[in-house]
Amino acid sequence: PTQSIGRTDLGTGLPSTPIGTPPASSQPVPVSAPTFNPASVPSRINNLNYESGQRQPAGFLTQDPATFRNDNSKVSISATDKAKFQDEFKMDPQKYRETLLKDVDPDLASRIRMDFNRDYSSPVWQIVATSGSSRELQLDRTVDLGNKTVSHNLQSMSNEMQGHGLGKTLFSNSLDLYDHLGISKLSVHAGLSGGGYAWARFGFLPDAGSWQSLKSNAVSRARNDSSITPEMKASVNLIAQIQDPRALWLMASLRAPGDTDKNTLGGRLLRGTGWTGSMNLTNPEQY
Repeated sequence: PTQSIGRTDLGTGLPSTPIGTPPASSQPVPVSAPTFNPASVPSRINNLNYESGQRQPAGFLTQDPATFRNDNSKVSISATDKAKFQDEFKMDPQKYRETLLKDVDPDLASRIRMDFNRDYSSPVWQIVATSGSSRELQLDRTVDLGNKTVSHNLQSMSNEMQGHGLGKTLFSNSLDLYDHLGISKLSVHAGLSGGGYAWARFGFLPDAGSWQSLKSNAVSRARNDSSITPEMKASVNLIAQIQDPRALWLMASLRAPGDTDKNTLGGRLLRGTGWTGSMNLTNPEQY
C-alpha cells in the first residue's frame, strides 16, 4: 500500500484507512494522507485563474522598452542598476513592484517601498520590500539570474496582517515573476512565528536534517498537548516514522476535530519551528 499526497506516493507500507480511526487492540493506528496538493496555492488559482501547477512561459511579462518608466516614488535603485535591471529582467522596477503587489490591499500597497541592488560582478540581485517600518511587512529575496535560483531570506509581517491571505497572495505573485525569469529553484529558511507552517503549506520541502528535527519536535509537542486526542497523537507518531521529507506535507495538513481554517493541528505543530528547505519549480509535485 502507498500513502498519497496529491500526486505523490511515499510508499510507506502503512494501511490506507482514515486518520483518527480507533485502533484495534493489536493493530497500529492506520494512516492515509489527507487530500492536499501543495502545487494548488489557493491565491494563485483563485486570483489568476491558472490551472494547478501550470507554469507560465519564460518572458511572459516582458515590457516594450518604450514603456519603461522613470517614476521612482516607491522604488530605490541606482541609475546604473536600473539600466541593468531593465536589460536582465525585461521589465522596469515599477512593473516588478506592481506584479508582486497585485491584489494586495491598496492602502498597504501604497506604503510598500522596494529596494533593488545588483552584485557588482554577476547578475545577482538583492530585492527588499518594506512597508512603513520593518515590523509591519518586510520581504528580502536574493535573485540569482545566472543560476536561476531565488533565496527567500526573510518574510515577516505583523500579527495584525497574518491570517488574512497576504502571504499566499505575495507568494502567488512571486511565482509569476519567477516564471517570467525562468527560475528553477527556490530556497527558504522557514522561521519566525508562522513560517514553519506556511512554507510547508506552499509546497516547500525540508532538507533531510531539518525533517529529522521537525519530526522530533512535532512528536514532542503532540505528546505534551493534553488537548490532542490519543488517536491524533498516534497519527502524528506514524507520520514521524516516514523518512521521506515529503511527509511534512502530511504533518502540515493535519486537522483535529473542532479545528478551524485558521487554527489547525498542523499549524499548532509547525508554527514557531525553524527549518531549511527548497522548492523545485521544475517538479510538478511541488509546482
